[in-house]
Amino acid sequence: MIKGTKREKSREPLATILIIAVFFISINLRRWLVWLGFDALNQGSPTMQLLIGYLFWVVPSLLTLLILYDFDFGRVARDLGLKANPWKAVLLAFLFTLPMMLGYYATTKMANLTASIFFKEALLPGIFEEYIFRGFLIGQLFKRGRLGFIPAVIIGSFAFALGHLYQGATIPVMIGVIFITAVGSAWFAWLFIEWGRNLYLVMSMHAFMNLWWSVFSAGQNALGGVSANVIRLLTVAITVIVTIIMARRTGFKIKGRDWISAPRAERH
Repeated sequence: MIKGTKREKSREPLATILIIAVFFISINLRRWLVWLGFDALNQGSPTMQLLIGYLFWVVPSLLTLLILYDFDFGRVARDLGLKANPWKAVLLAFLFTLPMMLGYYATTKMANLTASIFFKEALLPGIFEEYIFRGFLIGQLFKRGRLGFIPAVIIGSFAFALGHLYQGATIPVMIGVIFITAVGSAWFAWLFIEWGRNLYLVMSMHAFMNLWWSVFSAGQNALGGVSANVIRLLTVAITVIVTIIMARRTGFKIKGRDWISAPRAERH
């Protein structure tokens, strides 16, 4: 259905509305079903409940993309950023986040690495949050909707920040969490696009950063303390510098009107 034609352009506003609506449905569907009496969705271990909740994010959004692309699985995978080499992305993400691991090892007390920490706080959030927020919401609004990168990121970052409000016990902490998560969302989105829509990279970055943050008890929430954030900012700075150097050689994916206006018919 989506072909990069004039007919497609006329449908872009509708596609934007559809993407936002499906995103909203996806992240709330499990909660609505539980409210309607499907208590079985709350059964099982905490990790299993978390996985079930994430699957409700994937099914409606993925089905929507398959319908939009006439069940062209290859094109859906490419637009979501799943055509890159996953192992190279994992290695690159590990190298990018190495300062966090070493910095927290030197300055904090290491907690026990348990299966619960690995899956609940690192691997699963890294995979599924990046899929729904960067791959689906921001990625599709930027590439297929009539939104530039900044408007798409504002919508996606606002939604991402709201999803972390539970970490704020007081108003100041809540504001801090919103700011940190919103900025983090914009940064992940920029990396996602500039690295050629490589969802594996931001999934791995997210998972490793969460892992080091949790294993070394860097903070009780996403806000953290001063020293923890200095170390985290070092990782961010390294990725920004490396990405800019790479983009100067290969060409920036986001340029000119792409930042604020309707996207071109076909994006990288």
